[in-house]
Amino acid sequence: MGPWIWKCFTRGHNIMLMDTLTATYNGVDMVVARRVLGDTQNYAKKINLAAMTPSDSSYHCSTTYCLRNPGQEYLIYQPNSGAFTVNLAAGTYDYEWFNPKTGTLVQTGTITASTGNRSFIPPFSDDALLYLSICGNRDPAAIFGTKDACSK
Repeated sequence: MGPWIWKCFTRGHNIMLMDTLTATYNGVDMVVARRVLGDTQNYAKKINLAAMTPSDSSYHCSTTYCLRNPGQEYLIYQPNSGAFTVNLAAGTYDYEWFNPKTGTLVQTGTITASTGNRSFIPPFSDDALLYLSICGNRDPAAIFGTKDACSK
């Protein structure tokens, strides 16, 4: 259920899930589904969702699951483990790696990118979420309590 929710969110779909208020329903762990929906809600609040455009083009991101506002913000879901590429505008970005399976923020920092494809490797195995925000654009501490790396 978790991967389905992230795939839908990064493709720009409005996710609807009929909650049965039970622990499981038709083999779906509803407790996990509720947590993942909460995680997507946190990112929906964190990003400038109105300015983001979903893209299923491998030109924009090789995973084909991304929301993007070129030169400002990128939210990429990697449903498999391993490296992937994102087509970025030049700039310095805050980044954060989020582990969708555990619901934890794993790593934050800053990168400088030139225009074009940039390869990323998640710092953990399994599916991953990468959030990139141009420095000074957003405050990564707003949702997960991390420091804004660009303000150092």
